[in-house]
Amino acid sequence: MIRFHNLVVHNFALYPDAHLNFSTDPDRPLTVIRGENECGKTTLMRAFLWVLYGEQGLPEIKGVIHPIRPVWGNNESIRTSVELRFEARSRKGSSAYKLIRNAITSSRNGKIEYSDEEVKLYYRNIGDGSWESADNQTLDLLMRRFFRPELRDFFFIDADKSVQFVGGPEGAHDDSVMRTMTTQAINNLLGLDSLHRSIERLEQQQTNLIRQAGRDSGDAKQAELAVLLGKVQEQKEKATSELESLQKKHASIKKELEEYESKLKLDVTHVTKALGISDQISATQSRLSIDQENRAGLISSLSSYVDSDHRVNAFLMLPAIDAVVTVLGPLRKEGLIPPTELTLLPRLIRDGICVCGLSFDDHPDRKRAVERRLRESEGYQESAQFLDEVLDSAQRMGNQAIGRGGRRWIEDVEECRGGLGAVDLNINEIRSNLEVLKDKQREVARALDDASYAERERHVKELRDLSMRSAEEILAAESKAQKASAALRSVSEQLRVLQLNQKRSQDLRDKAEVNQDLQTLLTAALEAIESEQVRELSRAMNRIFRDVIGATEDSHFSEVGVRTILSISGSKMEYELYATDGTKNKPLAMANGASRRALAVSFVLALAETTASSVPFVADSLLHAFSGGVLRRMVRYLVDGERVGQPILFGHTHDLLDDDIRQDLIAAAGRTYTVTSQSHVGGDVVRAAPNRQYSRQTVICECGINEYCDVCEHVTYANDSRFVRRSE
Repeated sequence: MIRFHNLVVHNFALYPDAHLNFSTDPDRPLTVIRGENECGKTTLMRAFLWVLYGEQGLPEIKGVIHPIRPVWGNNESIRTSVELRFEARSRKGSSAYKLIRNAITSSRNGKIEYSDEEVKLYYRNIGDGSWESADNQTLDLLMRRFFRPELRDFFFIDADKSVQFVGGPEGAHDDSVMRTMTTQAINNLLGLDSLHRSIERLEQQQTNLIRQAGRDSGDAKQAELAVLLGKVQEQKEKATSELESLQKKHASIKKELEEYESKLKLDVTHVTKALGISDQISATQSRLSIDQENRAGLISSLSSYVDSDHRVNAFLMLPAIDAVVTVLGPLRKEGLIPPTELTLLPRLIRDGICVCGLSFDDHPDRKRAVERRLRESEGYQESAQFLDEVLDSAQRMGNQAIGRGGRRWIEDVEECRGGLGAVDLNINEIRSNLEVLKDKQREVARALDDASYAERERHVKELRDLSMRSAEEILAAESKAQKASAALRSVSEQLRVLQLNQKRSQDLRDKAEVNQDLQTLLTAALEAIESEQVRELSRAMNRIFRDVIGATEDSHFSEVGVRTILSISGSKMEYELYATDGTKNKPLAMANGASRRALAVSFVLALAETTASSVPFVADSLLHAFSGGVLRRMVRYLVDGERVGQPILFGHTHDLLDDDIRQDLIAAAGRTYTVTSQSHVGGDVVRAAPNRQYSRQTVICECGINEYCDVCEHVTYANDSRFVRRSE
């Protein structure tokens, strides 16, 4: 298990210097790093990626000369360094490490040169506490064990990009993107890629052993098959190499397409921003999210009225209840139920006096009449008592049907249905307005720059066509590789069978048999993981979606999860996310933006939970797309200490200010930092000038979620009751 202790950056992008300590308190494990838009939160995420993975771990950022070079750098060479201290725990104990990476960036003819990169790993000496340098082999082993490069997107999550797991953003869905991303994630995190590679290596070793045994056997048929086996092996390796090359080419095309589509969308936004259309779209989408959450709440209430409200049974039986009360009520008033005579008559006989005051001794006929009436009453005592109990039960159920304060069950239901109808009308109207605004946005963009916009659209179409052709080439290459693998297995098996009865080359054949056994064992393990652990992952995703995030769903998916499919060529297993509505499959292409985000985040959290990831959970913008009850449940899931060991959350200030959420975060956060851009004076930051060293930079203070100080105060904070000034 890994625990981060602190991060120190120097001359990194927006930061001259920054030092963050992360919470390691098991009772308050959360670290929150909050700030306004464009202030440097994501830059700190890049510092994590760079210190662990180097330049190849950095994302491409449009408009940025280099992801690590300080923005204040001119033509001089600048050394950037980042230090990460962490602890590795196991049953044998714990070890403290610090990883330091530094490099120089220089400006040459308008381009940035990256040079002199140096990475060092140090471990703390248990004896005297000093730091000792680890060798490169130890560094490589540690990084492969805890920070594998192929898993960095799960250790450091950008929630805004997680929608790629469901096929991309709304309106640009692509099933192939969804399957590629999901398959890559599952293969990496469940270790399936390693098993596949091991089986492949064993198969190749077995081929070489059998071929060598065939050559050494002196048998002409075996020698012939051994030669053929070598040729088929070369064909397979060539086909596999071609397939890998085509897959890389396809990935490159997809990446360019995604970037160009993003740029096209950004251009449209910039063109129409002056007219306020983008702001209108944003405001409309916010209203839609609020109404969708209200709708989910109303449906939840309506469901509780139908499923668990005891008044529903009483309401349905109300006509029968009224009939019972109408018949039995007068009988009770007359004293027939329960029979009051059974109480009165025995007392009269015992006292010897009639109800009219005459003595039974003087009037024996009266006594006989009373005794006869008593016997008659005793004959219907049991039925009268039963009718009395029936009347009591009917009156109680009648009161339940009416409810407290005289409010009937049906009134609550009708009020809820009415509210649901009104919300649905609002949602339909908002969606209609949203489509009108988007159409207007596109029309304005074309009108303002029709020629260049058409050119960009043409280029996007060309890239899409190229991507489709590339995908077809991959299918053909997969089929070719599959046939080569089948031929290799066939020839290998023929040769192996021939060798079973031969005594020569026994040692090689024995090794080949052991190799075959290992392949069988690993294949069985692979199949078990693919079947059992993927099912567990699917169940975890469905549970998280239902219990944590499900309330964002306006379409009410009955089940979500992960399923196994065959690739189009049938040569390998792939994975995809799915959703159902009752018994019907629900295409993910139809899911709206909020639903896509909810599905993607559920998948990411399920992966982390199922694989029991030993690395801290570092997430940027994870809370941004959620609100209300969903946001509260998300926060509680992350900080309950059961599934996420050390959550480190980057978030916008206003995503954290809901009263309940703020209290949950404050209670769980052992460390909180605020990042503030000091790039302008007279803007949002009240006292930018005294705190800045360069014209553009970001500073960090230890203000809490709803605090501010002289360093981070914005012009709106003093008049916002949610904020308090931090005492120094």
